[in-house]
Amino acid sequence: MKARDILISSLGVNGYHSVSHCKTAKAMWDALETLHEGTDNVKQSKINTLVRMEQGETISSMKMRFTHIVNKLQNLGKTISNQDCTNKILRCMTKEWQPKVTAIKESQNLNILSMITLFRKLKEHQIT
Repeated sequence: MKARDILISSLGVNGYHSVSHCKTAKAMWDALETLHEGTDNVKQSKINTLVRMEQGETISSMKMRFTHIVNKLQNLGKTISNQDCTNKILRCMTKEWQPKVTAIKESQNLNILSMITLFRKLKEHQIT
């Protein structure tokens, strides 16, 4: 009962109305988690989100959007390996980037290529 009271006292009016029907602190917690993070299906959809580079978008802008998604996924408890990140970035590049993507894939070990190095190489190519 004490845990339930603590949860209630930390909620605003809208939060309280979302969980007022719950009988236990555990049920309240689960309802709040679903409210703020979504169901397991919603979480999986967020995890599977793939950033697509938009036509005319800069590398800096894409990097910012990609990093934002990775950070949100980490907040949901899903850590994405550096290797998966670099592969996702290379897959989402637009057609005009494909020659550079191919060159990077052929010249770099994607298992150890850091996101920082990858974005640096892409930015260098964008400038030239």
